[in-house]
Amino acid sequence: MADTTPDDISSLAGALLISCVVNWGLLGVLCVQVYVYYLAFPKDRKAAKLLIYGVFLCEVLQTIIITRDTYVAFASGFGNVKSLDSMHTHWFTIPISGGIVGCIGQLYFAYRMSVVAESKFLPIAVVVLSIASTSAAMVSAAQFFMAGSFTFLRNNTLTAVGIWNGLGAFCDLTIAIAMPYLLLRRGTGLSNTHVLITKIIRLTVETGALTAFVAIAHLILYFAPSITFIIAGANIAKIYANTILVLLNNRLEITNGRDAIARREYESAAEFSVSSTSRILVSRDRLTILLDDLPRAHIVKSRTSASVTFARNNEEDSTQPKISIEVV
Repeated sequence: MADTTPDDISSLAGALLISCVVNWGLLGVLCVQVYVYYLAFPKDRKAAKLLIYGVFLCEVLQTIIITRDTYVAFASGFGNVKSLDSMHTHWFTIPISGGIVGCIGQLYFAYRMSVVAESKFLPIAVVVLSIASTSAAMVSAAQFFMAGSFTFLRNNTLTAVGIWNGLGAFCDLTIAIAMPYLLLRRGTGLSNTHVLITKIIRLTVETGALTAFVAIAHLILYFAPSITFIIAGANIAKIYANTILVLLNNRLEITNGRDAIARREYESAAEFSVSSTSRILVSRDRLTILLDDLPRAHIVKSRTSASVTFARNNEEDSTQPKISIEVV
């Protein structure tokens, strides 16, 4: 490692240490989300449970491997510059883990898009981009392994890493733009559905933008060149895993929470959003009130008409006409 300066060693050591700490923090967030999912959705399909618990086990394994590599670099290999610069198993924890978990998250979005989309073009495009990005990640993993150290890493890996992160970011942005468009087209006008769709759109845009940002940051830092790309690369899988759990757990509703408030506000706005007109027809013995353009929410569970008859208390006075009021 003759080409490595003390400054390079300091940057490398800092990047390895920070990436391990951040990875543990994101694993903690993931553990909480998996536990919430376990409590809230015991009746989910087996495929969904297999997806969640499989991704969780992969992320636990990745954190264990990263911790082992960090221990070797800073404890058992303390003072050994070659041990610090060695690739160890980062060829697995960065490109393989990030590529596979990222692909799972993107394919999950593609499935959701296929459910709401009339055309299958966008879901198929997301699948193609995701598989291509993952394939480039596998090529990057092989090149990471052959490099053997961070010093010689960039010699032959720029193209593969560029394709991996570039296509991954483009795929995430496509999802963040396409999903809101597809969901808005499926709006029903009902308050419950409106609040749910609004929440899904917000989460999709936020999570898609976040994963795209991390992928782009990893790409920029890798081409800079900056050894700090390790921080983004080692944690991109955790970002994708947390994204999947956020979207699945958003079905959980808190009593009297923000969703309930938003639903009441939407219903209140809908009540005054439709201008209704009324007509009153008066005859000798009948008063008829015609109500037009009532909001659907007000008439779903009500009868279409009602009739009320009023008479004087003195029933013996038959000369007074009875008045019938009809609401139509």
